[in-house]
Amino acid sequence: MATATLQQSSIALDVSNGEVKAPSRRDVSGIFHYLDRSISEQTLNEKTNIATPNTYGAFDEAVACIVEDVTGRESQFTLEKHGFEYRKHPTQLRLDDWEDQDKVRAVYYPETVEIIKKATGASLVRMFNHLTRISHGIDPQPMASKAQRHHQAYRTHVDQDYAQVEKHIRTNFSAEEAERLMKKRFQIINVWRPIETIYKDPLAIADINSISPDDFVTINITLPDGRQASNLAVRSNSNHRWYYKYAQKPDEVLVFKQFDNSKAVVCSGQIPHTSFIDLAEEGSYPRRSVEARALAFYED
Repeated sequence: MATATLQQSSIALDVSNGEVKAPSRRDVSGIFHYLDRSISEQTLNEKTNIATPNTYGAFDEAVACIVEDVTGRESQFTLEKHGFEYRKHPTQLRLDDWEDQDKVRAVYYPETVEIIKKATGASLVRMFNHLTRISHGIDPQPMASKAQRHHQAYRTHVDQDYAQVEKHIRTNFSAEEAERLMKKRFQIINVWRPIETIYKDPLAIADINSISPDDFVTINITLPDGRQASNLAVRSNSNHRWYYKYAQKPDEVLVFKQFDNSKAVVCSGQIPHTSFIDLAEEGSYPRRSVEARALAFYED
């Protein structure tokens, strides 16, 4: 994790000899909201509503981090080596289709299963939820639709701890099948896709090799419908290496792990991620994105 200030500039196309070259990398500096390293799990969970999607409240530690652009070297990052990868995969859904959540489940879920099977080689993939978002940054505005009621999340986090992973398996399978599947290798895989090209509030992802088990603290949360859940707060660590893709397009999906029960995988495949503010793009149109989550199992 670097804390130096980085000059920000827009990407420009290099035109020479009549040819348009690929855009250069655009590394940026952003403020990342971590859980203060001095805060224990007990302290974090003693009070309710300390954390919001964008901050850890009184326990927040805001750190300036360098975020490296993967543009032009996307193929260097793989799910197995880094915990994430970028893939080209168009969707049949058009811009207005994302308003229809039933259509998203009917069309996009099978597409996402295909992406995950190709990326992982898993024999069984079961989608369990998705979130469509409209991001208005630090100045909240009315949502454009009831279906896309979620804003960005500036808080560095992992979507679930092990207890929540097990809940997802037991919710999506019969008791007998859940017991059988949990004896296999299994993962939670997220697929994050822009609905429109992303400039404002891009998503940053951490390299799994730069994280440590003591970076994580379980945080208990109460969902709007009253259900209890748990995910992982993330403490700051100077070793963290952050990546994003500038001007990420709708056919460029980010596939990343949120859990992997293989003993060979660093930190159980729990990859920190967060939106961050790119000051040069604060005036851009609101970000629209979809994040789909799935359980992946390996029968062999």
